This record gives sequence, C-alpha cells and structure tokens, in this order.
Amino acid sequence: MSKDISSTEALAAKARQRAANAPPGSDDAERSLGLVAGLTSQVGATVASSDPAVSMRYRAGYLGGNLAANLILLRGSIRPDLFMAAIAYGSALATPEGQRALLAAPDPVNAHTYACVLAHKHGAVIDERDEADIFTWLVRLRQVTPTAELTARYERMRARRLQRLGPA
Repeated sequence: MSKDISSTEALAAKARQRAANAPPGSDDAERSLGLVAGLTSQVGATVASSDPAVSMRYRAGYLGGNLAANLILLRGSIRPDLFMAAIAYGSALATPEGQRALLAAPDPVNAHTYACVLAHKHGAVIDERDEADIFTWLVRLRQVTPTAELTARYERMRARRLQRLGPA
C-alpha cells in the first residue's frame, strides 16, 4: 500500500527532476514545470488563462499541483489516488472546454461538473468528502462567495452526475 503524501516540497522536487530529465519544451516538461509552480504557489492562486505563453500542459500541471497543495494543507496529507485525481481534475480544467466553463460565469458548478466527468473518464475516483474539498478549492480559486444557493446548486448537479455516471 502506498504511503500518504504530506510534503509539497518533496512532490515539487520530484516534478523538478522529471522536468529536468524531459526534453525541453516537451509535454512532460511543460506539465512538470506547471506542477512545480502549482505546488509552490499560494493556495488558490491562478495562472492567467488568457496568456498565450502559458501552454495547456503547463496550466494542467499548475491547476492539479495547486489543488493537491491545497488538499495537503487542509488535511496534512493525502492519499496517492487523491493526488492523481487532483492532477486529472486540474488537467480537465486546463482543456479549452474546461477553461470556457471555468471563466464563463462566477458560478463554478459547471466547471466542477465538467472536471469531475472528465476525471472520472480517466479513471479518477473522488469520494464525497474529497469532492467537497475540491469544490471548496475551486470556489476559492474563482473568488466566489459561498452561499446557500451555490451549495444547493452544487448538491443538485452532483446528485444528477452521480445518477448518470456513478461516483466520480
């Protein structure tokens, strides 16, 4: 059984090494560099979506890394499968469709639903507690004030998604 992850510094060091070993400019190098930036940046910080110099691979690593760092900060450690789910979720948000959903409205429920569905398709399993913490990160990322209406919309969309797909 794999050991829980409790150090963003150790993850960042591994990602730096991976980037150093990858061909410069490759997808793996870009994603790894984004992961380092996400793991070491302020929790909830974002990378400019409109900046053409920021590749989708870098953005995917950044968002997944920032989410993982937030979960580690919140919980003290996370399971390796939750780390992989955070990477899949961040990658989903970095796609053109994910970016459109993320930036379309201040309400992050559609972006969250999209990211959960795509992460699910890539094999990520996100339980109810994990999903609530991930959604809280996304709300903070979008700088949205949590309200009873937002929570109710999140719960309705989650129930609908789970009915269609099963657990994310």
